[in-house]
Amino acid sequence: MIVGSVGRATVYNEVYGDSLHEYNLRQQEPIERTCGARGDIDLIGAPTGASENPLGPFHIDTIAFSNDKVRIIKTGGNWLLQSARRGYERMIDPEVFRPVQAVTIYGVECRVPPAKTQLALMNATGIRRAKDEKACEALSRAIEEGGLDDEVDPASLSPLYELGRLNSQSLAVRLGNVYRAVVPKAVQPKIAPAVGPIREYIDAHF
Repeated sequence: MIVGSVGRATVYNEVYGDSLHEYNLRQQEPIERTCGARGDIDLIGAPTGASENPLGPFHIDTIAFSNDKVRIIKTGGNWLLQSARRGYERMIDPEVFRPVQAVTIYGVECRVPPAKTQLALMNATGIRRAKDEKACEALSRAIEEGGLDDEVDPASLSPLYELGRLNSQSLAVRLGNVYRAVVPKAVQPKIAPAVGPIREYIDAHF
């Protein structure tokens, strides 16, 4: 299933008839990084090796929800939420990841999780960049205005939020939040070669 900004676009298409709603709020082109480079299409529940296959000119990313901090595993009809870094593991109610047939950007048909699940997924990483804050606010508003609050039982989503709280307390995430708040956005790409190895070390050990 598609998640990330391309997945959220299906919610805006359903509620507002405008799949580009969030991109317009962020003043950003679809499937494009802030620096202008080509972005990824995020998936969950994808088969092994899916990230090696491009979708048109765009790369498929299964890493966002398949790493040491957040790993979502589909085995048959069951879903498992894991975090090796936090020593966390919970079974997830299948309704949380019930496939919804929808239409995303460029009129492409796809399958996505329910809107409330997509909002919970944004919190699971514990990372809250400025663009994440805007995206969460936009999606929350669309869920309320579209009457989608009852799609998923809130109790079934609690493991995603619980893991998000654990991840947000990690040293790597806290330092990352400080870095983004202090260092001007225009400067960040210029110092990325020096900062990158430090970030990777902290990510790997904390």
